[in-house]
Amino acid sequence: HEECLAFNDSRLPGCATNPCQYGVRPPEFLHFPKCGTSFCTSVTLFGGREYMKIEMDVNHVPLRGREDASFIAAMFRQPEARLLSAHAWLKSQGHRCCHGDWGWSPDREAAVKRAVAAGASVSSLSSFRGCQTAMVLGNGCMAETFASVPEEAAARASEEAIRRASQFRFVGIQEEWFLSVCLFNFVMTGHRFVTRAQLKNRRPGRARAEHMAHGGAWRASTAGGGVSEALNTTTPETDMVDRPLYAWARGRFEHDIGRFGIHETSCPNIRRSRLVLPCPLPCGEGALRTPTPPTPPRDER
Repeated sequence: HEECLAFNDSRLPGCATNPCQYGVRPPEFLHFPKCGTSFCTSVTLFGGREYMKIEMDVNHVPLRGREDASFIAAMFRQPEARLLSAHAWLKSQGHRCCHGDWGWSPDREAAVKRAVAAGASVSSLSSFRGCQTAMVLGNGCMAETFASVPEEAAARASEEAIRRASQFRFVGIQEEWFLSVCLFNFVMTGHRFVTRAQLKNRRPGRARAEHMAHGGAWRASTAGGGVSEALNTTTPETDMVDRPLYAWARGRFEHDIGRFGIHETSCPNIRRSRLVLPCPLPCGEGALRTPTPPTPPRDER
């Protein structure tokens, strides 16, 4: 087999760039708002893209109904941290961001942005709980899908979202960025590594931007940015819709990194060392066919 050499670059040249040639559909990133925009770098590394980006020319498109989801890659985030990040982003960006692609109506978008600009706290977003669950089930993040849904119905929705997400090719955790990226690369190639481009944060908050300006990398220790500090001083309303899905995603992630030996010392960064990949790649055959681990006990907190 010929060899492909990957150097300090945003792409892996040659055999690693097109999974289609091995009969594998390129990954598509199901992008929840405020859940890892920088993961687009990893997906495009293997010929993928954000889910339905080309067809609809918008970001954050929900997963369509009965479509096969085995090509989906998703980066999940602790629900309350995601909500705090959304509030901070709305506060800092105002009318420059977060339009219809977030899944809300123009009237609700305008009303919420006015309230946040006037000083409304994160509790002003409490009706938008269940963003990640809603998008897995085909609804917009900010469509208020679960604003007035009884607890039993919300629990059933969480179970259905877990069932759908169990089909995903890859499940990562934003708070574990470095390990998630290495796991994704292993799923796609059967090799453990990260690249410098994959560790670059394309949408840093203020704390992360300052850290990166001084040469820092976006590793697990910095992936939370100012939100982790805010969680220690702010108590947003608990998102009981997204909590079960996030707990399941955490469980699958921990299972996968354990099974495939993913840890910081097993994932070389190719900005410092040359990585040799055999071609054609196995495309992580074991990883692609990994049975879903048992669902962790539901978080009752």
